[in-house]
Amino acid sequence: MILCPRTTSNYCGGDFAVSFASVVNSLTFLFTGDDSVQSLSVEAFLGAATLGTLTVFGDGVTGTAQLVNLAAFGDLDRIVVTGASKDPAGYGYDDFTFQLAGTIPEPSSWALMIGGFGLVGMAMRRRSARVAFS
Repeated sequence: MILCPRTTSNYCGGDFAVSFASVVNSLTFLFTGDDSVQSLSVEAFLGAATLGTLTVFGDGVTGTAQLVNLAAFGDLDRIVVTGASKDPAGYGYDDFTFQLAGTIPEPSSWALMIGGFGLVGMAMRRRSARVAFS
């Protein structure tokens, strides 16, 4: 399903903001519908701090999906997209992908790690001391 911010003239030309319920990283998405080569600005935020702005230029072909990659900004919780109103027909946005930041390993992962450390410890303990004879 394509995200299409509607304006009063009923086209996808509006600026918009996306807020995530949790902090995310490795955010990417596609934009399409550009029939001009105008720029689109995407600002990344973590709380009130601005992490940076990425400027993406349209290629003038409405059917081309272009990647917006915000992975370099690291953890973020909000983006603001501006400049879409410069394009006569506006843009559509799709395929938002991201990872939740600071995820905690599953209990089964913890059990495997602890079991592995236990086996290494047992192996080290079972080593017999070598005695050197002269």
